[in-house]
Amino acid sequence: MELAKVIDTIPTDRPSAILVRHAERKPIIKVQDAVDAPLVQAGKQAAQSLGKLLANLSPIRLFHSPVPRCKQTAEMISQGASSAGAQVSLEGENFTIGGPYMRDWNTAMGHVLKTGPMPFIKDWFAGKLPDELAKDARESASEQVSVLLEQLTAPDASGCTLNVTHDWNIILVRHFFLGLELEKVGWPHYMEAVVASMQDSNTLRLTWAGKSKDFKLPLMV
Repeated sequence: MELAKVIDTIPTDRPSAILVRHAERKPIIKVQDAVDAPLVQAGKQAAQSLGKLLANLSPIRLFHSPVPRCKQTAEMISQGASSAGAQVSLEGENFTIGGPYMRDWNTAMGHVLKTGPMPFIKDWFAGKLPDELAKDARESASEQVSVLLEQLTAPDASGCTLNVTHDWNIILVRHFFLGLELEKVGWPHYMEAVVASMQDSNTLRLTWAGKSKDFKLPLMV
């Protein structure tokens, strides 16, 4: 579910860290599009509108995947939040919320464009992909959540930290942490998000579409 539809469920009495998919992009038709596909105009406008809705979570820190459309999304969210009076800081790239889980993106995207993303994801999660192509999916999911946990437990944690990422990153966390299978909950929407917050010093809460699950630290998936 898009972040804009669940903003009211984000806690305001403690810091939050959010993993959010980028805004609407142009279609991916060839391998290079996986990196180069930019946002469409409607995506830019939607990201700016989301920023305005997030303003009450100020201060807002924004990180993004190295892929340009994620940077575009972060910039539009920043503009919207700033225009609504929020204190916003664009922090730049975070490689982990990009696609470090694929060791050979060109080959991976070639498979995806040939067979479709669902069979590829299914094989990856089942451990059927060769090591030279992809990292272990469970380990990759833990890396995504570790980013959120580190942000929440930083000494200067406050307000909202937003991490603009990709659909596969959202799928990883939904599947391995929240037990939500792709076939049942569907492909992530643009600007769909997983929200993280600390319930106490030893408990991390992850929330997707109003569904929450708590995890005692240290994290074990």
